[in-house]
Amino acid sequence: MHFSVSSAISLAILAVLGGSGAAVEARPAHITPGNHRLVARATTASSVKCTPSTTTKMMTQTFTKIVTVSPTVQPASSTSKASSSSVKPASSVTKASTTPSATVALASVVKKAGLAYNWEFNQNWSPWTSTAGTKVSWGYSWDAHPMLNFPTAQLNFVPMLHGNAADKIQWFTSQIPNFPSWGVTHLLSFNEPDMSGSAGGSDITPAQAAIDHQRVFNSTVGSKYKIGAPAVARGNKVWLQQWITACNGKCQYDFIPIHFYGKTPQELYDYVSEMHTAFGKPLWITEFAAMDFATGYSATATEAQAFQNAVLPFLESSTMVERYSWFGLFNNWNNGNALLNSDGSVNTLGKFYMTK
Repeated sequence: MHFSVSSAISLAILAVLGGSGAAVEARPAHITPGNHRLVARATTASSVKCTPSTTTKMMTQTFTKIVTVSPTVQPASSTSKASSSSVKPASSVTKASTTPSATVALASVVKKAGLAYNWEFNQNWSPWTSTAGTKVSWGYSWDAHPMLNFPTAQLNFVPMLHGNAADKIQWFTSQIPNFPSWGVTHLLSFNEPDMSGSAGGSDITPAQAAIDHQRVFNSTVGSKYKIGAPAVARGNKVWLQQWITACNGKCQYDFIPIHFYGKTPQELYDYVSEMHTAFGKPLWITEFAAMDFATGYSATATEAQAFQNAVLPFLESSTMVERYSWFGLFNNWNNGNALLNSDGSVNTLGKFYMTK
């Protein structure tokens, strides 16, 4: 999920799920007056089971989310139809021990909790860096630049190449010389390439994404930074498998960013297990919240805190998960998942998130 240039995006989540099978977020878009986008998404629960098991009280409701993004981000142009080639999932990996392996050792240096932010944030970083016991240690902006006075001396900034349009690639590559001064250690590749640009994705076929990923994240860049694979919407594992096939061993990717939106903690546990088993690399959950796009459910603040109370200890202790970031750090988002009050101050859920 993310949003196009200089425009407010209103995502009214509707109950649109039909059929069964693999869970893929479906988001047909409708352009409303004022260039607001009404987006419907649907998911189904994963069939993989993982412990611990818990439940969270559910309520069905429709909600609206308003967000904006950096003016440097331009809509990605659509590419040709996705490749129909199939690929075997990576062989299952053995259960990780309680001692982090070398591939996830960074978690002991940079804490796991992060912030997903954009132009809808009021730039008040102090609570996130100075609150006693804060676990927040990194952030990203869906952009190559740490805009809005992001405190790079205190938090680890992670640049993103949102899409493969020429202007986006040019912008990203123009910022690479600045990465050392910002303390950059990791980079994020394309955001939801399996989704249309109108739904916040980057709309790229696996084959084209493999070409462009290799072009931007070349050996020179890869020798200096850890690289993330493209982050697909929840349930579209096939797109990522096709991308790996198209890469033919030539794409560097050191971790797998994933997105999760669902009702229960168990769904999250199952999806983490499914994706880690399929790809065998550390996971970054770069977007997650207690929302269910199949039913229109969005947690109240109390329910969102109960959800966090269940999942945050799991994410902190799991050797499958290297980093995570709640969706999202936005002002004036009237939603139970919001981390900020209407005046931009950190609310109860935000304080819980940073210290739990």
